[in-house]
Amino acid sequence: MTKRRVLIEFPDEKVTAIAKLLVDEAPKTCAAIWSALEAPMITTAVHAMYTGHEISLRLPAANQRFDPETIPKENLSAFPLPGDVLWSYVPAYMWPGTTEPILDIGIFYGRENRTFFPIGWFPGNRFGQIEENLEGLAKLCRRLLYEGEKQITITRYEG
Repeated sequence: MTKRRVLIEFPDEKVTAIAKLLVDEAPKTCAAIWSALEAPMITTAVHAMYTGHEISLRLPAANQRFDPETIPKENLSAFPLPGDVLWSYVPAYMWPGTTEPILDIGIFYGRENRTFFPIGWFPGNRFGQIEENLEGLAKLCRRLLYEGEKQITITRYEG
């Protein structure tokens, strides 16, 4: 299987990291994310509220090239470790205040995490792992907690 990697970049902060896609463990999720990255994904990242040491970003409509309902549960994780990258899909109205579907990519940068939400346990598909510059990414992620959202770009990485 071809090794697929993505570049995670915070352009305003000059921070980058590289994640490998776990194609063997989560093939359908990786295929969907790879197709979403036919064009660069440019969005904002925020610090998560419920899950611990995680930044969360919504898949922009411009990058949605797949039906999220067709992605099966695969390589699930409820206790992500530092460097894990998870995919979660929350249909509209699954919990109060979510009138639109949520297509979420979560990047975990520290320990003591759990995917527990207002609706209870909600494991995500573990489809990626940060393999370069987790430490630099973690420093920035901790700042998001206090400084608020920051622009993030994710692209296919051929390096």
